[in-house]
Amino acid sequence: MIPISPDELPNRAFQLAYFLHRERKTALEIATGALNKLQLAATAQGKRLYYRLTGRADARKGPQQGFAGRTTSIAASGLC
Repeated sequence: MIPISPDELPNRAFQLAYFLHRERKTALEIATGALNKLQLAATAQGKRLYYRLTGRADARKGPQQGFAGRTTSIAASGLC
């Protein structure tokens, strides 16, 4: 895949929409809508990466026990 600069992206989106619909107004509406959705998805992805990176720092501490691991630990200690 050929990388596209962020400055070139709106023009490329319009070119693709115009190629498919051959009507300037329709192509502009489609490209604008697609770029807005892309911005929304990029924002959500940025938040997701932020939370995943925060979680990964905890992962370096070692494996974490889930609910089943705690239940097994309690049963093995004779408290049940």
